[in-house]
Amino acid sequence: MNKIILTLIILICCICVLTDVVLAYNMTNFSDHGWTNPINGTMTTNEAYDYLSDTYYKPDKQHIGIDIVADLDSHVYAITEGEVVYIKRETSATENASVIYIRHKTMSGIPFITVYGHCRAEDNISLNDWVFAGEPVGKIKRYNYPDHLHFGINENENISGTGWGLLDIDKDAAEEGWRNPVDFLAQHTPAPYNIYPVDSISTGNVRITGVDYGNSPGTINISICNPTETIALFTEVELASTISPTVSNENWTDTEIRLNIFNAPLTYDKFVMPIKIVIKDSTSKIVASLYYPFKDVPQNPWYAEYITRAWRRGVIGGYNNSGYFKPENDTNRAEFITIAEMSYGQCSTSNFEPTYTDVSEDDWFYPYVKGAWNLGWLDKAKTTFRPGDPINRAEAAKIVSIAANFQDEIESSIFNDVQLTDWFAPYVMRLALYDRDIVVGYNEDGQRLFKPGTNIKRAGVVKIVEKAFHSEDY
Repeated sequence: MNKIILTLIILICCICVLTDVVLAYNMTNFSDHGWTNPINGTMTTNEAYDYLSDTYYKPDKQHIGIDIVADLDSHVYAITEGEVVYIKRETSATENASVIYIRHKTMSGIPFITVYGHCRAEDNISLNDWVFAGEPVGKIKRYNYPDHLHFGINENENISGTGWGLLDIDKDAAEEGWRNPVDFLAQHTPAPYNIYPVDSISTGNVRITGVDYGNSPGTINISICNPTETIALFTEVELASTISPTVSNENWTDTEIRLNIFNAPLTYDKFVMPIKIVIKDSTSKIVASLYYPFKDVPQNPWYAEYITRAWRRGVIGGYNNSGYFKPENDTNRAEFITIAEMSYGQCSTSNFEPTYTDVSEDDWFYPYVKGAWNLGWLDKAKTTFRPGDPINRAEAAKIVSIAANFQDEIESSIFNDVQLTDWFAPYVMRLALYDRDIVVGYNEDGQRLFKPGTNIKRAGVVKIVEKAFHSEDY
């Protein structure tokens, strides 16, 4: 009888917890302060899961983080760039205590560790890897109910890999380095590590900012990857009050370094793939690791060369001077037509004004919409352009196919989801012809799909305009 009563009490407690979760409150988005949210969707928690919660279920422990409700196996993202300093991977399906620690720095120079608990690191994430803001670092694993990310912040760079979720009640959390994550991120902004051209990109002169060099010697390693091999440009170049003469344009301060990336074998003509730069302090700790020209475009993805070449042509830039390109973001119609026309590189001699009611001369994209309208890329019978709407793959294929003046007769489709009777079929198939290979689609469950209604990503946009308008380079 006592066991039955105890079981009923436990069930009632579980129902209460479930009710609490349903009535949970929405947190302040970290993105409001320049950070990236660690999960997609609404940031939801509950008072019982707050930092140092008064109602946490273990009376002898303090909860030294916040539990953010998330779906099982959903992605977890780095809130800003930094170095992975600890990884623990577990396989338990019910009490998974996997965790990742990432070391960062605030704009004011404060070093801190972010703790991603009940998060199993992605297979491609390793110790001492440098990750970027918004990069997927792991997936949520189950630890009781509800599924959640335990997110903590500690200013002690040498915190232990154990005890990251709970602290004995008789210890001072602040003295142990723990901080309220919501308050800490609201009071600070991330320190961006950026690399910029000093003048024309053809000179190779760049400056790296946001790195706290201090007066301590360190090392630089720079490498470039081309389609066939990786070439080490500089290895362990000493950083002291003067830079090794093998790095030209030396100009080093406490917060910035200038150098020239074009030393043999790299020249401007060979600069068609991203460059990786790793900077370490005198203790060999990584203080910055960047890809150039975009921090989130490394050397190995399929889109690396397309993006680098388009950047060299002046077709694309980053987001708000952040150093990020965001290749996996959707592209709206205004962005697409701008990239396409800049890559095309020719202007119409006509000067007719587009008649779209949602496009005005004050809009930043107006010249590109006007140019595309006059070049015959756009449907002039339409009364609206819908500049802020995402553009899907079928719509993008039509515009690029028309712009490139592809007029091949199409007799069959290689895609299971593209029928010859579809309005977009000729445009898609003209891009897919074997001698162009501009679009290849997806292989899923034995089918080859184009996914015409799927929004096209920024990387995909760059690929199709590069291969359609600059095929001689590929």
